[in-house]
Amino acid sequence: MTIGPQCPPAPYADDVRAKGWRLEIDCERLFQSDTWALTPDAQRGSLLHLLVSAWTQNPCGSLPSQDALIAARIGLPAEVFAEQKAVLLRGWYIWRYFQGIV
Repeated sequence: MTIGPQCPPAPYADDVRAKGWRLEIDCERLFQSDTWALTPDAQRGSLLHLLVSAWTQNPCGSLPSQDALIAARIGLPAEVFAEQKAVLLRGWYIWRYFQGIV
């Protein structure tokens, strides 16, 4: 996870929602990614659920800033998410400054 101003620009504006845009997952790219390789088989379903959940957020492609909300959205108990967080959020950026938190 990368935090703060060193992050690249957000991929979508604050008000962009998927609203009917279909989510296309490039399976070849996903399966060749370091994140997929480092994710244990038992956690790969959660990783896919995380991608789908992010697609339906506002803005599209984002996640809530609270771990408890992320866990709830992907159907994991908070304590299980806390254990898997480093793997599941590998490569995600945290735009705290973008969200007005910092």
